[in-house]
Amino acid sequence: MKSKYLVFSFLLLNLISLKLFAQITEKQQHLLDSLIQIIEENKHDTLVAEAYLNSGEVLYLSHTDTLEYFCKIAKKIAEKNLANPSISTAERKSFYRTLASSLNNLGYIYTNQGNILKGLEYYQKSLKIKEKIGNKNGIAYSFNNLAYIYYNQGEYKKALDYTHKSLKIREEIKDNYGIGSSLQNLGAMYTKSGDTIKGIKYFKKSLEIREKIEDKEGIANSLSSLGVIYDKQGDTQKALKCLHKSLTINEEIKYKYGQVSALNALAGVSLSRGMVDRARVYGERSMKIAQEIGYPLSIKDAADVLSKVYKKQKKFKKGWEYYQLYILMNDSIRNTETEKATITQELNYEYEKKEAVISAEHKKEMEKQELLAEAKSRRQKIIIYSVIGGLFLVIVFALFIYRSLNITKKQKNIISLQKEVVEGKNQELGVKNKQIADSIDYAKNIQQAILPSEEEIETLLPDSFIFYQPKDVVSGDFYWMQELEITKKSNDQIVLFAAIDCTGHGVPGAFVSLMAFNFLEKIVNEHNTHSPSKILQELNREVIQVLRKDGQMTSTKYGMDMSLVSWNKSTNKIIYAGARNPLYVIADNKLTQIEADRMSIGTTPAYEFTEQEVDTKRGDMLYLFTDGYADQKGGAEEKKFYYPPFRELLAKLSSKSAKEQENVLEETFIKWKGNIKQIDDVLIIGAKI
Repeated sequence: MKSKYLVFSFLLLNLISLKLFAQITEKQQHLLDSLIQIIEENKHDTLVAEAYLNSGEVLYLSHTDTLEYFCKIAKKIAEKNLANPSISTAERKSFYRTLASSLNNLGYIYTNQGNILKGLEYYQKSLKIKEKIGNKNGIAYSFNNLAYIYYNQGEYKKALDYTHKSLKIREEIKDNYGIGSSLQNLGAMYTKSGDTIKGIKYFKKSLEIREKIEDKEGIANSLSSLGVIYDKQGDTQKALKCLHKSLTINEEIKYKYGQVSALNALAGVSLSRGMVDRARVYGERSMKIAQEIGYPLSIKDAADVLSKVYKKQKKFKKGWEYYQLYILMNDSIRNTETEKATITQELNYEYEKKEAVISAEHKKEMEKQELLAEAKSRRQKIIIYSVIGGLFLVIVFALFIYRSLNITKKQKNIISLQKEVVEGKNQELGVKNKQIADSIDYAKNIQQAILPSEEEIETLLPDSFIFYQPKDVVSGDFYWMQELEITKKSNDQIVLFAAIDCTGHGVPGAFVSLMAFNFLEKIVNEHNTHSPSKILQELNREVIQVLRKDGQMTSTKYGMDMSLVSWNKSTNKIIYAGARNPLYVIADNKLTQIEADRMSIGTTPAYEFTEQEVDTKRGDMLYLFTDGYADQKGGAEEKKFYYPPFRELLAKLSSKSAKEQENVLEETFIKWKGNIKQIDDVLIIGAKI
């Protein structure tokens, strides 16, 4: 089986190297590399199936054929393992989730290709599995998909029913992205059915939630819908404002479906207001993108508006060509056979659910009758079988002894051969394990090299301690400090020091930490940036430029939280800036928390971080830290340590020497953790000023 997966991953690598996936972004490439690694290592079918599923989803917008190919592989792996009765309950549930996602994605593919009948079939299969395993989030998405099909078939009442069901579940599980989507769909359905007031109400609710969670694709969608309604109400200014803003956002995030929708709406507004040339420009842009993505509904809408434009311009031949294209696309999306199939499929599904209940009750009664009959027959046969069995056992025992002697002899030979094979495999495995361990140790040496030496720490922060305990050999947390060059040219001595928590831990976190270290050195030494807030802003820009070149910010998971202090040792002036991680100042055993910006590095472009001048005096303690200590689970109830006890502990320790504080923090952490595995890297910097 492993060789089969290696063939698939090799195929994917070659497709990428041949540039068949020309539109893959750097972020997508990084995710694909990670997924390929999982497939090649082939540790378990669960991970492999999910990797194929996720590989396809990375490319679903522009490579639907790839999504279909990978979903079918994931589906095949899941079905194979579900047929195995010996797998655990957790594994079975995981494979059911993978199978449901594969079927749902295949439904999405066939629906977008215009094959509504096949799309509906796969959506229904996916829903059955999600209901079986109680996957509420998945059920909500399936209801949403079914509503979408009914909506496009003109069955607005059924579409509304499924969408309200989806919204109810999403509100129960607090899925804000899903709530925004359901509200948007309700707005569209009420508008289509003629209730414009309700349509605007739901569109505005959707926009409000999507702006709160910074869902750019959703914001653009809601704005586009509002623009269309405002146009119908005759408010051209509001309509154009919403539609232009929607188009700008869709172009920024490179979402082609959204661009087509906004351009078609702008063409429609322009045409209705007599701006025919402008309508033609918008319509042709829309048609070009629609044909690139090959989505029948988008092509239909673009063809509709262009047929009207060319009719207005009296270019009847071209107008007729686009009208024919409109009819062709419309027929592929909606036809009588599909409408009948939709109703039949739903009735069949409800019937199957009821039939399953009746069948289960009938089966239970039949089993009861069979058990009674078997018990009666069993009593009659016991006596006969006892006599025959006694004789049979004597014969079998004699044969068994003879056979055992021969088997024992053969087994000794087999065991001897197997022992040689196992010893060879163990030696080979030992060599590979040593190579991996050596590589990780080498990475540890590289990471240790970027950390300040004990001599540097003693010089720059004389009365301080650093409690640093990575979860793995290498860490995503690291500490950084530097004396500014300008201090050599003045009487002031200024030291910058920071505690940084990069996304992840182990090897992935270590890679991000090395990148962050290089950026900090570049910003301070090459760009001569000394203000803590400006340093965070430039670091934010560098991270986004490297890891998020495609502009789709919401789905990326790479970045860092940090606290950064500038200490003028001559004047004792403290300036602080932070990304999610606060600064604690303890004076006279009283702790003050200096709040950080509620924004991580690498999240939002052009974000301006704030900085604060902190009132301190000689002898006060400053604490910079990451979240590993407070988040560690332990104690009798195996709960997190949490921040209030963490602050109380620091307040009690603040009057002790730096070394004593470090020792107590380490002892407390070890005692709290007990036998529970460490869940994250831990870093605390304490400095007396």
